[in-house]
Parts: sequence; structure tokens; C-alpha cells
Amino acid sequence: MLGTLAGIRLIVLDDAQETTQATLGLLAQFVARGVSVVAFGDPDITTGSFHGAHPHTLGRLGSYLNAPVERPLILGTVYRHGSAVREVVREITHRIGTAAAGTHRAASSAHSVSASTGEAPTSAGRGETADDGVHTVIVDSQAEQLAVIARRLRERHVMGEVPWGQMAVIVRSGSLVPALSRGLAALEVPTQVATAQTALRDDYAVRAFILALEVTLGRRALGAETATELLRGPLGGLDPITLRRLRAALRQQELGRPDSGEPDSGEPNSTEPNSGEPDSTERDSTGPDSSPSGHGYRSSDELLAAVFTDPGLLAGIDNRTARRAASCAESLRQASIEHRAGATIEELLWGLWQRSGLAREWKEESTGTGIVADEAHHNLDAVVALFSAAQRYVERTPGAPPVLFLEHLVDTDVPEDTLAPRALGDAVTISTPSGTINRDFEVVVLAGVQQNVWPDLRIRGSLLGAGDLGALASGGSLPGGDARLEVLHDELRMFAQAASRARGELLVTCIRNEEYEPSAFLRLLPVPDAPSGDPEDLSRYPLSLRGLAGRLRADLTRSGAQSAIRSADAAATLARLAAENVPGAAVTQWYGLSEPSTERPLNDPEAGDKPVRVSPSRMAAFETCPLHWLIGQVGGGNSNTAANLGTIIHKVMEDATDRTPQALWQGVEARWDELQFDAEWQSRVQKVEARALTDRLASYLLDFEHTGGELLSAEGTFQLDVNGAVLSGTIDRVERLSDGRAVIVDLKTGRGDPTSDAGVVEHPQLGAYQLAFAEGAIAGIPHDTPLAGARLVIVSSGTAKQNYRNPTQPAFSPDEIEAFRSRVIADATGMGGATFLAEISSHCLDPRSHGSCRIHVIKQVST
Repeated sequence: MLGTLAGIRLIVLDDAQETTQATLGLLAQFVARGVSVVAFGDPDITTGSFHGAHPHTLGRLGSYLNAPVERPLILGTVYRHGSAVREVVREITHRIGTAAAGTHRAASSAHSVSASTGEAPTSAGRGETADDGVHTVIVDSQAEQLAVIARRLRERHVMGEVPWGQMAVIVRSGSLVPALSRGLAALEVPTQVATAQTALRDDYAVRAFILALEVTLGRRALGAETATELLRGPLGGLDPITLRRLRAALRQQELGRPDSGEPDSGEPNSTEPNSGEPDSTERDSTGPDSSPSGHGYRSSDELLAAVFTDPGLLAGIDNRTARRAASCAESLRQASIEHRAGATIEELLWGLWQRSGLAREWKEESTGTGIVADEAHHNLDAVVALFSAAQRYVERTPGAPPVLFLEHLVDTDVPEDTLAPRALGDAVTISTPSGTINRDFEVVVLAGVQQNVWPDLRIRGSLLGAGDLGALASGGSLPGGDARLEVLHDELRMFAQAASRARGELLVTCIRNEEYEPSAFLRLLPVPDAPSGDPEDLSRYPLSLRGLAGRLRADLTRSGAQSAIRSADAAATLARLAAENVPGAAVTQWYGLSEPSTERPLNDPEAGDKPVRVSPSRMAAFETCPLHWLIGQVGGGNSNTAANLGTIIHKVMEDATDRTPQALWQGVEARWDELQFDAEWQSRVQKVEARALTDRLASYLLDFEHTGGELLSAEGTFQLDVNGAVLSGTIDRVERLSDGRAVIVDLKTGRGDPTSDAGVVEHPQLGAYQLAFAEGAIAGIPHDTPLAGARLVIVSSGTAKQNYRNPTQPAFSPDEIEAFRSRVIADATGMGGATFLAEISSHCLDPRSHGSCRIHVIKQVST
């Protein structure tokens, strides 16, 4: 029955304190067959009590194995660490129950013994150094704790020449490991996690393959949201900017078809951030569709989904973004063909992986250092684990369909055990106490030793009594005594295990502020080190070349006599770093110092550029801040939910025949699904606001009818030449008043517009509409109709007399018309120019402006 195990005569059990009842039962069976067992361990450093480990295994080994036990051999000398660490471990373990042992706690450090006898220590030739010892640091925030840890680890690596692999950071809970690992990696400390901390399905790389398989196997419909997720993931390789460019290119191609029924506004697809108001020239081609789906009328969402079903859709777009999207779509089509041909899950995954090109990309990234290299290592580990899981599935269930593996993978909530190899390079280990069993390190950091975190005194198994059930099932009796005291002893054992992993230095960190309090365990440690409060302390300089370059550049910007010498030293040091090609040290790499790549104007008629196109809303953006306008024009703006809702309300107003509040709301509600929300509660909140908007709009329309007004034009477009520039737009309404005069109306659903008559006197959008009216460029307006002015109808707020606002711009005189024409010419000249100023005081640095230009005026040293 035992096969090759039948010849076993001796079993050596290491770390016996981690042994569970199942292991003890197995050992008992071997002992019954005459096999000898030699057990090693320390009952004071058990880490697995919460999942069934027995700290008293060594003290009660005979009763567990049903066999006599020789007299225990107690080792009296500790060779792993020095006297300081040994004293801390002894201080911790003296507060733990003996677990049928305890005499081993009298062991002394080999360094203490050698000091008293004058002999050299015999622990592989290692003696105590000046850096050895125990230090406690209390900081004010999570960020400062990360900085302190990273600083100390780099000091030991750079100055003490300690390899990264000989350092570890240990935390109480596995949930703290990922954030700590990422934080240290961002501070240029290479990290590695020994075991998986999350379910395989939750890994970034694995999620992309799961999504591709769900589409391939028909478990998920290929809509706009799925297409976006595919293209934004590693298989598609697009970022938000390139995805936006792809959407714009697809939409432009769609509108350019001969049978397309929509006008081309000739304007980029962008709106003012947080304005909540779509540009009137773009309402037909942005936001929710205003026409039925079909050839020539497909939205960018529909086109994005069609990329994966229509191989020729991207054939006419020749750029890197389109080629990458086409490659992703072709890979999924090929996977579908392989699936129909009967491919296994392993073959499907291998095909997707090979066609993605990620193997070469991630391998190149993993050869570097820093957070990018760490992420590449993590992604490669996750892919290897995914293939290992698929291989096991195929081996265990050869005939099972791939969809069953996918369902199992998606439904698994906990990390699975895997024998797949993980990248274990020269990096700092981030782990829990159980992950460092049978390991030791030159430097150990115990991070996050906080109250209610370490110790965690919650009673284990209080709901189902799993521990009691296990004790009774093994023939024992229910444990007696204080359950919370037992938990405290378990927490002390884990703390002792973590502290005892240090061969040389032990650093303990925690936070003290309004939210966090240090753990009571700090009373077992030396007095915390006093922090250095001097920001000029030289010891606070970064210990990475790139970080040092940044700090030295900051020193150059300091003023004052005391900083003159330091600035000179910084300049000399930067010159030396630049000679060694350290990133960020050379002046040529500093932001704002390079010569402009070109001084040609944005619109150059000599190069064949078409006339500058000016829209009324873009005039407002340009006059507010030219730099902000440029970023939106060249890089693209953003379309938010408020702007898309405004588009729907504009369309409902245009099409409405029944202008009652209920009828208008039904029109909005019928198209509500066209809006996208991150959560259902956001949709409910927005519905309340949208209903208020339609109620106010209905009040305005009904008041207009009651006063005997007449609608002359709705959504009328205009285009006119203004000294070589093209001014174009769409006017919501032109209404005839009861006295025969016309008034131009622009509906506003956002909150950023002026609400008084004085506030709209210089309003560029209304002024542009008046200029178009004066030129007779608005279709449907009878000749010689007098103009009463132009007004905004603001439905986001109201007054005491009416629940909407309608600030009015008086009708322009001929001189004012000419003045505004000059204003359009000046704006067009600026829009096509080569220099764009930043309105720093009035716009860029205003936190309420939400300007894209703010990033260009932040006062910081950047590379």
C-alpha cells in the first residue's frame, strides 16, 4: 500500500510547532510501523494556530504519536541573531504560555556568549556590526512610514552593501502586502511577494485573458463597454488618449461616407470640463446618438464594438493605434475559429498569448528596475500561474469543455496553491510571519504595528467553533481557560516569529495620528528613535541616483546667502551625474529649458492649411485661457455625463410637440439608458436633477407660448466668412416676440454661466449669434426682422418670480457689430498663432476652473 514509502526508517520533522492534526495523524501511522521521528521546533514562534497548528506539539509529541519519546534536547545557544534582537525575542516570549515547554527560553545569543568568554562567535563567521540592533520609529502618516522604510533599506543596501534579497518587510495581515509592495517599488526599492495574495482571476494580466475568453466562448456580449475594456487592457494596449483618438478616427470615417446622413461640423469632439453644456456646433456628433443606429449614423460606441466583428473597419485608418486595435480584434477572431475547431483551454490561452506580443514587451520591462520592472515581473508570474492552472485542468479533465475551466476560474474567490515557479530575484521580501518560516534575513522591518492590527484580539472560530470541533474529532477535550488570552498568546508568537527572523537589524515602524495608535507591543521594544525634524539634514537626501538628481535640482532653486554654497555644490554634483548619464541630471532633460521644437503657427496658410474655424463656445474658452483652449483643441477635451444629459435635453426640446413637464420628462427618460454611470445611485441622483431641469424648461416654453411668441428657427445652423476665418455654429432657438422683434435663445443646462444681464453683455457666444443674425446667415429668418437681443435660458436654477433664468444681451448697434467682428478676427488670429499664453492668476491656478492648463504651471522640479 505504501509503495516507495514502505522503506522509510526515519522522518525528520522541522518547524514542528506548525504541525496540524492531519500531519500528526500521518506521523502516528508511520510510528506504528516502526518509523523513527525526530522533531525540531520552537513552540514560541507558531504562526498557524488560527488554521489548526499546535504550538504544544513538541511538548506533547508522545501523546500525539502514541509512542514513548526520548528526553528532549534543549539547544542553549542562538546563532541566528545578536544580543539585541535576542533580548527583544526573550521579552516577547516570556509573556506567552509555555505550551508544555519553556526551558528553551533561557538560550543566549552566541554573540553574548563570545563576549563573556572572549571567543569569536561560531555562527558561520558573522560577528555583530555597528548597524545591528533594534530600532523603533513612530511616524505621522502612511506615506512617511513608507519613506522611512525605503530610506533605511536603501541605506543598508547602498552603504552597508546588504543585498536586497537579504532584507524583508513583515506585516501582520496579508491584505497589507500588496499596497506595501507597490509603495516601496514606487520609492525605487525592488520588492517581491513570496506567495499569491489575491485570487488568480483578480490579477491585472489574468483579467485580460479572462475577458478575451468570455467573449470567445460566448459568455459575454461584445458591446461598447466590453470592447473598451479589451482595448484598454494589455491585449489591446491602448491608453485613454489613444482610445479617444481611435474613437474620433472611427467617427470621422463614418461621417465621411458618401451615404452618411449627418453633417460634419468640422470641429474636434471636446467640451469645456465640468461645464455640463455641449458645444452647439457638435451636438449632432457627440454624446448620445440623436439618430437611429445604422450605416452612417453609428455612434463611436457602436463603431468601437464593430471593430471586433468587421475586419475592414480599420483598414482605412493607417496609424499605430488602429493597427494595434486591429491586431487585438484579429486575435479574438482567430481564437473563435480555434474554439469552433475544438481547441482546449490551454491551446486557446497559448494562441492569445503568442499573438499578443506581451512576452517580448514584459520581458524587456522586467530587465530594468523600479515599479515598471516589478509590475512586469508580477504580470509574468500571473500568466505562468494561469497556464499552470489550465494545464492541470486539461490533465485532470481531458474531455471537459474550456467554458468549465473559465467558470471555475471566475468563481474562485481565494488564492490557489500553485507549484508554478515565481520570479525570485534580488529583491526585498514582503510577507506575513507565516511566509518567513524557516527563513532569516540580515535586515527585518516589522511595519504597521498598530493597535487593533497587531495584536488582532478577535476570537477565532467563534461562529462555528471550528477549533472545538477539531479538538473533539481528534479524541481530545474542549480547551479551557480564557479564549482571548489564547488569542493574545497566538499574536505574541507571530510577533516573536517575525522579530526572530532578523540576523542583524530589526526595525519596527508604526503610525500615530488622529486615526492610528501604536500597538501595545511597542512596550516590549526599546524606546522609539527621535525623528530628525530638520529638512536640511543631509541624511534625508535620497539614496537613488534619480532621486538625488531631483533633490540637487531643488537645491539650485533655493535663494538666500545660506544656500549659495549648497547651490554651488549641487551644480558641481549634477555635472558629475550628467557625465555618468544619470536620468534627470543633464540640463537638456530639464522641463522648460529646451528650445521649442517648432515656431511655426498652428494654422499656416502658406503650408496649405484651411482657414481657421471658430465656434462661439470656443471663443469663450480661448478668451478665458489660450493655453487651456490649445490643450482641448490638440489633445482633446472630455465629454462628461452632464454634457451628455444636456445633449439629450436639447434634442427633447427640439422635437417636443407637447411642452408640459411630464411630456418633456418622458422624452428624457426614454433615452436615459444612453447615459453611462459608474453606480446605480449616481443614476438615481442624476435623474432627480434631470427632472428639475425639464420642469424648468417646460416653464420657460409654456411662458413663451402664453405671451404669444412664435418659433422662427430651431437648431438653425450658420456659417460665415469673417476676414478669412470661418465662424460657424448652431443656434438652439430664434423666437419672435409679440411685438414682432426676434430674440436669439441659447439653452444652458450647466451651472457655470452668468445669470444676470450685466454678466452677458460681453458674452462671446451670444455675440456670435448676433453677428450671424446681422449677416443674414441664419436660415428661416425673414429679411428685415428687427432683433431684440440674445439671451441665455438657464434651467439649472431660478429666481423668486420664475424657476428659470434668462439673462439677456441687448441688440448690438452697427458699431458694436463691427467691434465684435474685430473680436472674432483677433480670436481667429490667436487660435492659428504660434504662442498661447497661460492666464495663471485668473484661470490656471484657480482650483474651480478645472483647467487642463494647470499641469503646465505647477511649481515643481520635473524631468
